[in-house]
Amino acid sequence: MLSRNYHKADETSYVYCDFKQYAGVSTCENLTSNYYITIYGYYLLGNSTRFQYCPDVYTCHHLVERDGITESGFYEVGIPGNLSKVYCNLFMGAAVTEIWHNSTVEKQVSKCSPAGCYSHRPQYNVAMDTIVQIMDHSKQCRQYIKYRCNGSLLFESLYNGYWLSRDGEKMLYWGGASSKRSGYCACGETGKCENALKKCNCDKNGPPMTQDEGYLTDKLKLPVSEMRFGDTDDSSEFGYHTLGKLQCTGSGINNASCAPIRGHR
Repeated sequence: MLSRNYHKADETSYVYCDFKQYAGVSTCENLTSNYYITIYGYYLLGNSTRFQYCPDVYTCHHLVERDGITESGFYEVGIPGNLSKVYCNLFMGAAVTEIWHNSTVEKQVSKCSPAGCYSHRPQYNVAMDTIVQIMDHSKQCRQYIKYRCNGSLLFESLYNGYWLSRDGEKMLYWGGASSKRSGYCACGETGKCENALKKCNCDKNGPPMTQDEGYLTDKLKLPVSEMRFGDTDDSSEFGYHTLGKLQCTGSGINNASCAPIRGHR
């Protein structure tokens, strides 16, 4: 059973609100050392009426709130003894937590014929359990994915190409297809594919070179753990894939959720 300090933030998550006023404490470090606080949530430090997130920080959004960081760069997040470095992109006022990997540069698919015969697994610079924590503590996350092709089918008929979720689930829609319908790319949803009868540009199966691209946004499936492609065995068939960094913004545990609750206690 959740303690009385946990309050429902939305339909799927709870926020920890500590309504005690911790006088004489100005930082999360002081709060942790003086009061042995171990539960991450929102606390009232000093004489402030604004809740502050302490003590464990998993996102750049919370680093801005807690430490007031103002410059983009690598910062440590997580819990003491199990810290990971993420890149905080503080562009135009937004605090974007970026998880990097070794496959952001476009790579060519090797020659092979069966569906999914080619495989590539990105290696992330942060452990998967920490990545999940980062996403859980963020409001939204996204990851860019692109397939550039010439005569190499993506979803048509045999699902030659697809991506795998963090749990290894075979995902049969492409970046930009917000409905997540199987066999759809972004152009299929807007009705603007180069071949109006297809749901992806690559499924026209011929020259000239074209591409399907967009962002994947399902926090329960991200990040991409593997990409698979096929139908590149002929001398005129080519495929090139690109996978962007995992980017997360906002707070999955909303500071504002504590304020109205406090007023009704």
